[in-house]
Amino acid sequence: ELCCYGSPGKLFVSTSEHVQFRDIRCTEEEDTCKFGLVRLFLGFRLSFDARAGAVTGGDQHGEEETDQEVESDHEDSDDASRSDASTVAQEWRYSRGEVFDVSIPKREDISLKIMCEHERKFPGTTLTVAHLSCRGRTVRIHAQTLEGLIVENYDLTFGRNAEMDDPCIWRIPKVQKRMLRLMELIGVKLLTLSGYTWRRKCQACTNLADVLRKFGNAWSASWAPGNDDGIFVDAHLDSFFRGLDIFARGLRREAPRLPLDASVQVSQLLLPAADLAQRFAEACAALEGSGAIVPE
Repeated sequence: ELCCYGSPGKLFVSTSEHVQFRDIRCTEEEDTCKFGLVRLFLGFRLSFDARAGAVTGGDQHGEEETDQEVESDHEDSDDASRSDASTVAQEWRYSRGEVFDVSIPKREDISLKIMCEHERKFPGTTLTVAHLSCRGRTVRIHAQTLEGLIVENYDLTFGRNAEMDDPCIWRIPKVQKRMLRLMELIGVKLLTLSGYTWRRKCQACTNLADVLRKFGNAWSASWAPGNDDGIFVDAHLDSFFRGLDIFARGLRREAPRLPLDASVQVSQLLLPAADLAQRFAEACAALEGSGAIVPE
């Protein structure tokens, strides 16, 4: 049974003034993730009812007891008239679900360092002005551009080096979620891209989906990263192909030391992203069929 505790829908705030660790983006010795964290949670309680009969093999068809009856049993342990098989052991655990989190980078944070480096190389491409609206009120805030988010999620997925130290990236927490997010961002970029027909966009997504599905069995061969024509570069699809190329080279280099199920792990890791790429292809095909105007 899952139920909220406190008043219905009650939210609470959690703060962590200092969080520090290293991740795949930390390529230099001094690199580190260092930030403060504020999170909004919805608290809930999980209740478990476990019959003793499920363990002892006793009759499991008796009526469940109330909390008061169980407490009475615990208080009167000498009462042997009750069967152990019908005792209900009730337990509960408090937990929480995260609504959203806000991280505030510190001066040495790797994310801040990467964003500053990207802005120095490509001025005006990292941040943009956005509007946050709620109930008739609007505020202007600075937000990462779509290109900046794509670069960030690429780094989180495939790293920042031209070679992978450890190609077993399926062991990294959240890597599949980040790969899906990278595909989502690239898909949004593709949908809003000007200068290409819906059919051309559909073909590009279909191509990527096909590569992702076959990669699990193709990395061991001399694998080619795919097309690098205009739409792949403009929509950042080439980022995915570049990451897969680095991934394939790392897997081939470490092939003698990989686990026996490496190809299965790779396929399972990439399959959700392949399915999402195919859905973007279907969306482009539907837009073409409806006569939608291509963004200019």
